Amino acid sequence: MTLRTSRYRLGKYGIPLFLAGYLLVAGMHLVFGDRSTEIFPFFAWTLFPRTPEWRKTLSAVIVHSVDGESVDSESAGGARYVIPRRNIGHLKVLHRTVRECRMRPDGCDVAVARLLHPIVTAVTRGDRVDFSVVIARIDLREVRKDVANLAAGRSEKTDHFRPVSIVGRWTTPGGRTPGE
Repeated sequence: MTLRTSRYRLGKYGIPLFLAGYLLVAGMHLVFGDRSTEIFPFFAWTLFPRTPEWRKTLSAVIVHSVDGESVDSESAGGARYVIPRRNIGHLKVLHRTVRECRMRPDGCDVAVARLLHPIVTAVTRGDRVDFSVVIARIDLREVRKDVANLAAGRSEKTDHFRPVSIVGRWTTPGGRTPGE
């Protein structure tokens, strides 16, 4: 068999069989497989599934008072939300704490005392801090509209948080705030 004959067979049988097999596997993956993953070159079928959602649900720590003095968003310059701030480590600790509180509600106070109390007291520099852990929603379209104020430092992303539920309310040192 010559080189010319093998090229002819490859072009006549090999390439079409490869394409048919590839289309079959890709079609089966799209029908029966995980739709969040992509198969090259069929990424356009799912149209960029890794794009973030406009509405997100996040965890946050809200400080209500420091050493008995009330903290509000306007007088503190937006310092009401301790977490999230620019420290990604604090955000990871918060996510771990909320996950522990959801998995074991009876161990929530211990997790907050162990993980969040040191961060909250260090950030607020107060001896007695009253704070809540909340689940908040944020619409990134609102943040996008306010990007000029964000860049200038006149507003923060947390200004667009809409608290949905409260995980709990605590006071440092101590524990859960009475009545919560």
